[in-house]
Amino acid sequence: MSIKLKVKNESPIQKWAVCCVASLFFFYEFIQINMFNSIDPEIVKAFKLNATQLGLLSACYFYSTVGFLLPAGQILDRYSVKKVILVTLLLCIVGIVGFLYQILLQQQLFFVSLKELEVHSVF
Repeated sequence: MSIKLKVKNESPIQKWAVCCVASLFFFYEFIQINMFNSIDPEIVKAFKLNATQLGLLSACYFYSTVGFLLPAGQILDRYSVKKVILVTLLLCIVGIVGFLYQILLQQQLFFVSLKELEVHSVF
């Protein structure tokens, strides 16, 4: 019994492009996770938080990430990884650009939540 695999003919440039885009996306997520440390002093001053409250605030980011691990696994099992990364990357871009050009708070919150639909760094 032999198993034959069907291999798509993709150019090396396309493979490298996909790899680079995915790497940049994960680098962005890494920066986003570590960004909280650099803004700690401003958050403490603005909201008059103590160390425990600041820790709980920063932990909320990771709690929401854990909450989306199972749905993300199901989505990644159902659809191709390239498509999922592309869709989450596009949602992130639309959320950031939309946030930049909105004046009303409600519109800004909508685009921030759209950006967060890419579900932190779960994908």
